[in-house]
Amino acid sequence: NATITVTYNDGANLQSATRAITGTAIPPTPPSAPGTPTFAITQFSQLDLTWTGSATGTGPITYSVLRSTTSGSGYTTLVSGLGTTSFTDNGVTAGTTYYYVIQASGPGGNTNSTEANGVALGTFSLSSATPGDRKVQLAWTASAGATSYTVRYGTTSGTYPSVASTNATSPYSVTGLTAGTTYYFMVQAANAAGARLHLPRLRQ
Repeated sequence: NATITVTYNDGANLQSATRAITGTAIPPTPPSAPGTPTFAITQFSQLDLTWTGSATGTGPITYSVLRSTTSGSGYTTLVSGLGTTSFTDNGVTAGTTYYYVIQASGPGGNTNSTEANGVALGTFSLSSATPGDRKVQLAWTASAGATSYTVRYGTTSGTYPSVASTNATSPYSVTGLTAGTTYYFMVQAANAAGARLHLPRLRQ
């Protein structure tokens, strides 16, 4: 309920009138579910999360990132009150599966996203590159969390247009090379969350 008082001039004197207004307040609506988080890997031992914000709901709407090592339970809140739809989690252990939920919060309450999981990649090294007859054998250490390795090479440093394998295992031989030519090699570790590169190694 509300009371409104109107003051007006009738041409001779100031007059006032009071009227009571009865109505029903519109309650705030909860935010719609934010999008399921997706992952990218831009550094080792780190996961970059992004998600789509809530499409509806009474604002302002902020976001919290919840994480667990068990699917469906045991979540802890990493951050709350985010006004953006991205977050970098650099408190992860490479090779461990983490489960994430994004919670949207507003005056109307809280709504959770669907759970998604990601695995960070660990550092690794290209340990040797041994030349042979028109081939080079590459060996590298394992990257925790990696599910595949891609071997690329080229004849210009920093450019690797040729793909030798997208599912290589160490050691791996790149064949069909031209004798006397300088080649630059790069090994890429990857999983469903993304990929990271090892620094290139030069061999002729």
